[in-house]
Amino acid sequence: MNEQTLALRRYIADWDPMGFINDLDAPVDEYDAEADEIMRRISGSMSIEQVGQTIHKVFADYMEIDPPGFEAVCLNHAKAIMEIIRSKRQDS
Repeated sequence: MNEQTLALRRYIADWDPMGFINDLDAPVDEYDAEADEIMRRISGSMSIEQVGQTIHKVFADYMEIDPPGFEAVCLNHAKAIMEIIRSKRQDS
């Protein structure tokens, strides 16, 4: 596993978008599958808005829930996630 994938996994665990780690004591690898899927779906040519929409879709699909306002929350994290993804693309 490359450093960018690990960085994305750490970022999402720290973000804890569904509150599973902080509120429910889930393990820190709770979102690894979603992080891996986001890594696969994001391309360097996507806009920040497209990245936010992709993050939202991955979580909504995997968790089978879509809390009100969650897409906006995903958009707020899109830039940081895109920077992690872009560093992957540059190192590849």
